[in-house]
Amino acid sequence: MGFWVDAFHPGFKSPDEAARLVEDAASAGANALFVQARRRGDSYYTDSPEPPAQDPAYAPGFDALRYLTAKAHARGIEVHAWFVVYPLWPVAFAPPLDPRHLWHRHGPRAEGTGMWMSIGSKGEIGGSLDPGHPGVQRYLADLIVDPVSKYDIDGVHLDYVRYSEDADHGWNPTSVERFRRLAGGEGSPAPNDPAWAAFRRDQVTRLVREVYLRSIAAKPSIKVSAALISWGNGPANDAGWRSTDAYARVFQDWRSWMEEGILDLAIPMHYFREPANASFLDRWLAFARDRQFNRRYVAGLAPYLNSIPDSMAQTRRALSTG
Repeated sequence: MGFWVDAFHPGFKSPDEAARLVEDAASAGANALFVQARRRGDSYYTDSPEPPAQDPAYAPGFDALRYLTAKAHARGIEVHAWFVVYPLWPVAFAPPLDPRHLWHRHGPRAEGTGMWMSIGSKGEIGGSLDPGHPGVQRYLADLIVDPVSKYDIDGVHLDYVRYSEDADHGWNPTSVERFRRLAGGEGSPAPNDPAWAAFRRDQVTRLVREVYLRSIAAKPSIKVSAALISWGNGPANDAGWRSTDAYARVFQDWRSWMEEGILDLAIPMHYFREPANASFLDRWLAFARDRQFNRRYVAGLAPYLNSIPDSMAQTRRALSTG
């Protein structure tokens, strides 16, 4: 059993918090912690090319990842460094304070190919990096693989490794130019163009593949995992998978990642309320269980949505799926 430890709440940002977290996890019988090392293009570890997290609760000189890893390992608990991948900075926020932040170098005001942000089909700039931009992919792969050899972590965990929810992003000019070179034609691709959807899906897969291959080359024992989309009712078969939001809306083909073997551990986010959406959870449990392809699958449940009895009921069903 493991826990996600997010950076939007207390938990690991000081020595006292980290020590308490480890003791609480050990008391709960957990054997893994997925700890948010990167939040909005900033870091909770010091040996990072990105600036320290802009967080009043965090002291920039404190290496939260290194400290927590040592504490957790002493109690037999694994630590997986959790990276928010493509989101960079919310457009509605004031710009980051640190001039080293990627937002200032490759954000909306950058020019030409130096502008890395994802753009909607009508020209609006979002707060995420564009997966179709080669500069983005190189940067993120280097960033995520870097701590594998520098820290005694047990895994890297990918979150938001997908396009945004509205399915209407990816029109960064550099990405569109690449697509047109591959697919032919002129102008901007139509939102409903299946070749454009396939192109965007492939960009996300390429990053996961590179992170996986480079990570295991640096440390063969490392585990690469991802927090995955499982919105709505689960598919009954592979044909149904191609109609899911994961595949068709945010272009995250995690079923194929498991089959290819570029994830060690799939953690779909099965965030469903009991009993209203119990059948949704059960279909996803069955679908993922039968498509592990000699990898591992862990159901990511959300106890915050449910009562303790309902959360326990979900846990029992997840465990019974094998």
